[in-house]
Amino acid sequence: MKKILVVDDQPEIRKLIRLTIGSKYEVLEAANAEEASACLTEQRPDLILLDVMMPGIDGLDWCRMIKKVARLDNLRIIIVSSKTQLQDYADALAVGAEGYVAKPFSLAALLAKIEELLATAPATDCGCQAMQA
Repeated sequence: MKKILVVDDQPEIRKLIRLTIGSKYEVLEAANAEEASACLTEQRPDLILLDVMMPGIDGLDWCRMIKKVARLDNLRIIIVSSKTQLQDYADALAVGAEGYVAKPFSLAALLAKIEELLATAPATDCGCQAMQA
């Protein structure tokens, strides 16, 4: 089963995503970039859904840092954010994100974007605690 790491400081967003995709994917959760980094040291998800506005390191800065790590540079990242200006999309692509889904999002559109990127993603293998639905 493919693994998706959801990084968002809002527990209700993480829960909504987990309930939506949890039957199809193993869902890992982190409330901030620090927790997400810790998760990445334990295992390698196939894709990350990443919020931008979080306390501490924001999502764009964290994405930029992840893409500089050789073993993680091909990790697929979808930004999921309430920031919806054209510059926000451009900024996400500039730091290495492969997709952008605006909040509030359609669950069908989010799932479609996940499936699109996973269909072209390289295979990965690793092991962090999965959150059960």
